[in-house]
Amino acid sequence: MDFRDSLFDAIHDIVRADPRSAVLTNDMGAMGFDAIRAEFPDRAINVGIAEQNLISVASGLALSGIRVFAFGIAAHVATRCLEQIKLDLCVPHADVVLIGFGPGLAYGADGPTHHATEDVALMRALPGMAVYTPADPPSAHACVRLAHAAGGPAYIRLDREAVPCDLPPPADATGLRVVHAAGEIAMVTHGILLHSARAAIAAAGVETRLIDLYRIKPIDEEALLAALSGVRAVIAAEEHNPVGGLGAALCEIAMRRRAGFTVDTLALPDRFLTGAATRAWAHREFGLDETGLAAALHRLAE
Repeated sequence: MDFRDSLFDAIHDIVRADPRSAVLTNDMGAMGFDAIRAEFPDRAINVGIAEQNLISVASGLALSGIRVFAFGIAAHVATRCLEQIKLDLCVPHADVVLIGFGPGLAYGADGPTHHATEDVALMRALPGMAVYTPADPPSAHACVRLAHAAGGPAYIRLDREAVPCDLPPPADATGLRVVHAAGEIAMVTHGILLHSARAAIAAAGVETRLIDLYRIKPIDEEALLAALSGVRAVIAAEEHNPVGGLGAALCEIAMRRRAGFTVDTLALPDRFLTGAATRAWAHREFGLDETGLAAALHRLAE
């Protein structure tokens, strides 16, 4: 099962159970959406290639008592619609779960028009907006459930890659999953970099705690600091601009809580990636692949 199938299975279950729920798209196809539309044609709406209108229609439905899931390509729904998300979703605290397909460099070769490398920073800055980045299909299913249960606006970054599904799914509402629990160095990731981090830790031979922070906002600071207790150094690894993402969030917590550990951020550069900037190339170039992450662990272990 891939990310989309898992996510839409969770949405389909909610739509079946709740007659006051609906799914919207901006003319983006998905087999899971088609299955919902076949069973509930009056609650599966294609607003056309009009992302701003997607957000406003979702808001109108939500303010009428409908629980809404709305999806499109991450680079389009998160940046093109920022004003609508702010005013139509966040100001009224509308019950809308916004799903951005293909975050980061998932559409790498298509260039900056399709890169979503600043969406976490944008969504984190909006009051009341929750932000999720599942690392695997079971986590995507869990994030839908968590976002729906929490209510209010939420943004789920949903990847396209085929990834392993060998970890237990998130078991609680803390927003984090401890993958490895030992070591004085920790690596915190979100999204598919979790899998590169697992491989890097195995290759480096450096005892390292590994935390999958699948909810980047709000962060359960008590749960996170408990998971990092006794750590002297943290690496925040993310396929995102270095400004305003996971690394920034961890630095804010470490400073505010006087946590006693350093934070190093491994991220994409603060510039647009043009040309044939595929995901694999960018990860190699900027130290986000297994080799680069292992090298970062060795540097901290020295």
